Amino acid sequence: WKDLIPILIQYVNSRQKPGRPVLWIAHNGRRFDVPFMLKEFDRCSIEIPSDWLFLDTLYLARELVKPD
Repeated sequence: WKDLIPILIQYVNSRQKPGRPVLWIAHNGRRFDVPFMLKEFDRCSIEIPSDWLFLDTLYLARELVKPD
């Protein structure tokens, strides 16, 4: 991961619109994807950029199918 994270950051930066945050979207991301990314970035002593935001669609889906 130490070699891959800088490549990921460079790619994301190349796609990012100036002045706009990066939005990472994952289903059940709060329990899996986000903790995984946080752990790997921390393990590699690399900070996640402050303008990266995370959205978990699981919570949106639960709201959509919530019984009346």
